[in-house]
Order: sequence, then C-alpha cells, then structure tokens
Amino acid sequence: MLTMEGLKEYREWYIGYTDRPPVLASPLQGDFRGLPPMIIHVGSDEILRDDAVRVAKQAQAVGVDAKLEIWDGMWHVFHSAAAMGVPESQAALDKIGEFVRKHI
Repeated sequence: MLTMEGLKEYREWYIGYTDRPPVLASPLQGDFRGLPPMIIHVGSDEILRDDAVRVAKQAQAVGVDAKLEIWDGMWHVFHSAAAMGVPESQAALDKIGEFVRKHI
C-alpha cells in the first residue's frame, strides 16, 4: 500500500516543501515518557515495519507499556481489510479491543 514515491508525496503534504523538516515531524524524535500503554500493530511486509519496531523500543526504554505485534504477511493498514473478510484483519481488531478493555 505504501511506496517510497508515495511516502515522499505524503511527507510533502504533512510538513510542506522543505529540506529541513521539523524534528518532531517524526514520532521517532518524540518523547515517549509518560504515555499510556500502547499497542503497535505492523505487518511483516510493510515499509514502515522497522520504524514501528524502533518506536516500540524507544517507548519501552522510558518505561511505557508498549506492546509490539508483527503480523506475518500483512501490509500497511491491514486492519482496514476486516470488512472484506481478511481473518488476520479481524483478529487484529479483536486484539485492539481486548487491549483497550484491559486498560480502561
């Protein structure tokens, strides 16, 4: 779903046309201290997988209860395919529901 060409275009939509993006434009540059528990789902086949892994590690390093799940063979925003009958998508949504119920 995501390509390098697409990411470049989305970047311009998000931060404009600049050679020096604002530091906080990337979650990887943020401060995770004090954030509530989080669940991070990422597909094994998606272009942002490594970033998701880094976010989880950074959050965990400052004491955030960050749970990372890498879904084999899934793509970016695979959750949206639940309505089309993709079982992994529905399972992921169910896990998010369980996570939220546990923490509220």
